[in-house]
Amino acid sequence: MFEAEIGGPPFRAIKRRGLLGWAEQKRRALLTARKLLQERAIAIENNIRGLMRNFGLKVGKVKAGKFEARIRDLIEGMPELAWHRIAARRTRQATPAL
Repeated sequence: MFEAEIGGPPFRAIKRRGLLGWAEQKRRALLTARKLLQERAIAIENNIRGLMRNFGLKVGKVKAGKFEARIRDLIEGMPELAWHRIAARRTRQATPAL
């Protein structure tokens, strides 16, 4: 059927968003993405902490940017745990300024 036969267009008009609305939407999207990355980085660090604890190594509290160095100190002389250092480095590289 044509739209003239059913009484009008098959869609509804919506309110057009101004420039301020777009800016706010972009800001919210960036903040949401940032929060997601932070949560994932924290989850990965906590996972690494748990895996290290299985080997009797406790990471403890670490300042921002010192996590990889702490892991490196703990696994020094333990080449079988080198994958922890790689995972810690990739976590920090993925979220450098969060």
